[in-house]
Amino acid sequence: MYGSGIPQPDADAVAQLKAAKPAFEKAWEAWDRERDAPLDGYRAARDIWVQVVLRDVLGWAAAYGPATGAAVRSPDHAVAVTATGALTHGDVTGALVLVVDPVDSLRDPLTDGWATSPVDRMEELLRAASVPIGVVTDGRWWAIVSARPETMVASGIVDAQTWVEEPPTRNAFVELLSRRRLVAGRAEDRLTEMFKDSVAVAEEITEALGVQVRRAVELLVQALSEAALDARDRGEPDPLPAARSQVYEAAVTVMMRVVFLLFAEERGLLPQGRLFAAGYGISAELDALDGRALREGSEALDATHLTWHRLLATSLALYRGASFEDLRLPSYGGSLFDPDRFGFLTARGERGPLAATVSDRVLLEVLRAVQVAQLKGQPARRISFRDIDVEQIGYIYEGLLGYSCADVDEVTVGLIGKPGEEPELTLAELEALAERYPDPAKRADAILAAVKASQPAASPVSKSALTKAIRTNDDIKDADRALRAVTTAPGLRERLQPFVGIIRRDLRDRPLV
Repeated sequence: MYGSGIPQPDADAVAQLKAAKPAFEKAWEAWDRERDAPLDGYRAARDIWVQVVLRDVLGWAAAYGPATGAAVRSPDHAVAVTATGALTHGDVTGALVLVVDPVDSLRDPLTDGWATSPVDRMEELLRAASVPIGVVTDGRWWAIVSARPETMVASGIVDAQTWVEEPPTRNAFVELLSRRRLVAGRAEDRLTEMFKDSVAVAEEITEALGVQVRRAVELLVQALSEAALDARDRGEPDPLPAARSQVYEAAVTVMMRVVFLLFAEERGLLPQGRLFAAGYGISAELDALDGRALREGSEALDATHLTWHRLLATSLALYRGASFEDLRLPSYGGSLFDPDRFGFLTARGERGPLAATVSDRVLLEVLRAVQVAQLKGQPARRISFRDIDVEQIGYIYEGLLGYSCADVDEVTVGLIGKPGEEPELTLAELEALAERYPDPAKRADAILAAVKASQPAASPVSKSALTKAIRTNDDIKDADRALRAVTTAPGLRERLQPFVGIIRRDLRDRPLV
């Protein structure tokens, strides 16, 4: 879009910005030193500064004035919020402006009785007034908010204190909010269209994360099931509850704990000191586990469970609170971190350690599933939870509802299919179909018919893809290694081998059996 770089603002506009900035900075610093002091002086300096930015630097001039009819109320009607001003062009409102008192972050909820952030309030104003773009500021922090109809909100925040030292940031801000990007120029060049593309990418990432998280929950269930099988092999009691649906619910809860912790850590809502990072933090674990996998091999992570213990300890600390010399955590309570809700996760076995544990190999894949988006046709993209909002987290959580897990009476395998919607069949069914239909194409037809009859909501691969997988089954080079990771029983491996090409792999690249 900018082949020769972002346009430079008018020299006079930059000069006015530099001239007005010191007075506002002085007011900000005075407020920051004495936050309980009256705000009259701060508000006066802020309002002058905001007018300079909007009218002179952005060039809105006389097109900026009072907003009419742009107001919203809290659900209990106790708090009313009105737009401070608006950029208009004839009958068209290009943007609303909301000026607020000083805050540490425009994304933090305010304390006036309506627990919403300034950015959230601007979204409400935009949707109520049917205006797509909004600007929120306390003078220092400036947020651009987009709330297009029937799409998720998008926003970005810049710090005005850096505008002199970092001209590219300032220039980009000025260009995005210039009049031609809001009410003039070609429609396809306006800021709303740029946000449209941004939201489309965000929605694609959200959908990808939704699928990946479902697969991660499936892996957690698989890991807990493997722990139960190991306990049985040692002659110990089954560590999992008899109501197997609780295993799935526990896996979802663990997954949402991970999401919450990443969200809270990256947004600075949890302690930032070295003690918390070293003993309780989750945000650095993906890189740490990745590093171990590179140095030691991913299979080495199967033998350790450090991240699982860290996750349980952090959950307990958030629920009950923790107090150390350099660390204070209040007791948050809540069902998400309640250790008694799924007591089997922290129950100890007969020998003392936890009865059921999840390996670092599994937690590596779980963390990767929520922090690295795999988009079709694109390289993997690392996700920052500073850019993930509550609405996206809600979408991810909703994608986990409606599922459960149960014991099976015979060996069952997961088949290849659309990620997150794959079918399952028993090994005996596959063997019977293979014996009855030696021709790969006819066998593929029979498998698809069996899936349709028993699992109409599943999405298997196409007939051609399934036929190809059957035909090339013997060409899979890692078949023996993959099956050895699943079972030590030679007889079962021999039964599984003819179908390894159509059995889907879990996030560890192991056949799902």
